[in-house]
Amino acid sequence: MRDTGLLVSAALMWLVVAGAARWAPITVAQPRDVVDRLTVACFAGLVLGRLAAVLLDDRTSLRSWRSFLVIRGGVEFWPGVVAAFLVLVWQARRERTDVLSAVAQFAPFLLWGYSAFEASCLFRGGCFGPPSPLGLVPDGLRTRMFPVGLVVALVVGVLGYVVRQFPATDTDKLLVALGGVATARSVASVWLPRLGVGPTRQHLESVTVALFVVGAGSIVRVRAGLRGKAGTASTASPTDRRSATLE
Repeated sequence: MRDTGLLVSAALMWLVVAGAARWAPITVAQPRDVVDRLTVACFAGLVLGRLAAVLLDDRTSLRSWRSFLVIRGGVEFWPGVVAAFLVLVWQARRERTDVLSAVAQFAPFLLWGYSAFEASCLFRGGCFGPPSPLGLVPDGLRTRMFPVGLVVALVVGVLGYVVRQFPATDTDKLLVALGGVATARSVASVWLPRLGVGPTRQHLESVTVALFVVGAGSIVRVRAGLRGKAGTASTASPTDRRSATLE
């Protein structure tokens, strides 16, 4: 059966990325190449994310291509992110461009595409969240809910702009992008409907990624500080070093 909502979501993501590629050009690719590269990366992420979900939840779906291709059956977000990242790395190596710089320049477009996907919950059966007097009524329900997906879309969209304009190293930009998405998904998971009272697997995965980013960022800051001290010591004059030793 055709999933019209998913088709609309894909079309909206493509339009957003294509428009952003013209509005915010980058140095490692032309606007058309940006869309082409991200299309391949996102497709790889979708396939691997679906495969991870099947392996974790319903391995019997591997016996049928029809069951495997039913995306509504579940897609693991973070394995998909890893797959998209690896594709971008492979593309950068093939083009013989700086890998870190290329991935950092593509990061805002991935964020804007993901923002469009979250916003397209309006076309995929409605945007879920906690019951609220101000909100929307998802398809098949009578309860008005606060649209958490729309808030996530706004946050991630702004995050994409911040990452693009952020005057920092490529490593810092990637950490901000990754940590921002992980934090947004972690907070949103608290308010989304779920079975049981404990956190969902997706919630735990996002919290784990957020903690990883905090740890990685701390290591980067410490190493940068040590390099700065080493550089200061190496540029000091012999008189200064002799005076420091006598002190």
